[in-house]
Amino acid sequence: MIFQPGEDWHYVHHPSIAYFNKNFYAIFSNGRSGEDDPGQRVMIVQSTDGNRWTRPQVLAEPQQGKWGLEKVLTPGGIFVLQDSLCVLYTDNDMDGETYKRHQPKLYMVKSADGLHWTAPYDLKLSVFPCHRPTITMSGRILLTGNRAVYYTDDPSGVTGWKKGADDFDARDMSLSFNKIKPSLCEGAILEYGADSLSVLFRSTGKTYNGFLWQIASGDNGESWSIPQQTNFTDANSKSYLGRLPNGKYYYIGTPDSLTNRVPLVLALSDDGFLFDKTYIIAKDYYPIRHKGKWKNGQFGYPYSIIVDSSLYVVVTREKEKLELIKIDLEQLK
Repeated sequence: MIFQPGEDWHYVHHPSIAYFNKNFYAIFSNGRSGEDDPGQRVMIVQSTDGNRWTRPQVLAEPQQGKWGLEKVLTPGGIFVLQDSLCVLYTDNDMDGETYKRHQPKLYMVKSADGLHWTAPYDLKLSVFPCHRPTITMSGRILLTGNRAVYYTDDPSGVTGWKKGADDFDARDMSLSFNKIKPSLCEGAILEYGADSLSVLFRSTGKTYNGFLWQIASGDNGESWSIPQQTNFTDANSKSYLGRLPNGKYYYIGTPDSLTNRVPLVLALSDDGFLFDKTYIIAKDYYPIRHKGKWKNGQFGYPYSIIVDSSLYVVVTREKEKLELIKIDLEQLK
């Protein structure tokens, strides 16, 4: 276990993990009761071995917004870039009457030692990054925000962000995308080779039907195909995609569409398209301790990193407890 809250500030979600200067770092969103409640902040914890973790510290705290309420901060990933530990988060204003996020702004903070952080850099993007950025073989940096993909060739990741071109709404109405008009979000990026990429999206809301959707790019993220429904099932949650040192592609998520985000599954693929070898990595039951808005899901929003010969998976339990699972790569043949 990384962290379990007490009687207050018991909403814990949007986890991410990184390894920097021989230390593990994890971040998460932390709210008083429920998801996206005013005052939601970004927390950080640190560990030398992945077993014993420091007490959470506030990394970013919201200010008062236009409507007199505290704003909402949502972390968008922790990662290493140019010898710095970096964190993205979105600043959202709330009106107190709807759940709409007003005037979202994406910020980045950096640290050379994991302790002292820069002032926030404004990335000039009005998006919530669903995953930490992907750095391609060419050095280009990409991130997803709902169904859009953004990229920059600035090695610092601070400036030059552009939206990848798409023509999602200009195709023949017979295509499945325009028939269904799915609400797509939380896209996970895979890189196959020079300039060849794909993104798997969660479909949610009224159009959710239990399957992931996919787009592809052949020009390193500058333009993207129309989304197509895949045969990859999903329990209406975020998935994680990556690549093992042996070249295999891997997926971590909750593909059983008939459950409350359980079990947590790891799937392998030789080509990044057919994931035909699966492992159940966790299926234990966690009873929720504190009710709150949108608090649900046995295994929520998995994230992973590879350090030495192990795969580390961070995941939330019912959006109130943060756990870490360690997997020996020798087990994944």
